[in-house]
Amino acid sequence: MNLLSSLFFLARISNSPTVLSNVLVGLALSGKDFHLQEYLLLSLIFILFYVGGMFLNDCCDYREDCRVRPERPLPSGKIQLGVARVLTCLLLFSAIWLLGWSYPQALPFGLLLLFCITLYDFWHKKNPLAPLLMGGCRALVYLSTVAALQAPLLLIHLLFSLTLACYVSGLSQAARIRDGRYIGTLVAGICLLDMGILCYLNRWDLAFSALALFFLTLFFQRVVPGH
Repeated sequence: MNLLSSLFFLARISNSPTVLSNVLVGLALSGKDFHLQEYLLLSLIFILFYVGGMFLNDCCDYREDCRVRPERPLPSGKIQLGVARVLTCLLLFSAIWLLGWSYPQALPFGLLLLFCITLYDFWHKKNPLAPLLMGGCRALVYLSTVAALQAPLLLIHLLFSLTLACYVSGLSQAARIRDGRYIGTLVAGICLLDMGILCYLNRWDLAFSALALFFLTLFFQRVVPGH
């Protein structure tokens, strides 16, 4: 595994299209027209949160990985722990700064997302509530996007966010108690859940995009391991 592959592994880049799919739903829930430039900016912000969270996860798991998974990028020395920590801080700081600068009205949701990411990564081992924290992180992508576009927070937004949180919490729990044979497909299934919500909202154009992101996730998982 070369340096670039190791970075992609740490970032769980293969599963990142599911974040792009979440942003599509957030845009649809806001009721705003789709603008590519706005979608790309919001996607960049939440990809920074996602990748920063994944880097932090491996930093927090470093000691255990040295003992039971020495082949991973940090224990094997392919990426130095200090470098990973610096990258983690840069990614998460960039995400918060860019969100606050571009969409200050969404900053409270972004800070809550950062809190949930940090709490999960530092406290997920043997924590029975960890899957709920993971689900909450994904739900906050919906809510942060709605807030960024200055749409009023409605009950339907909370219901769909809860639906996503339940799905992600369930697959996170499955990953803790079973082998990873089907976990990658379940993670890609986030895009299918998003597609279903988009169909319900009659945003068929975005629904087809979510479906494409599902297949893109499966393709990426064949190239870069997702866990």
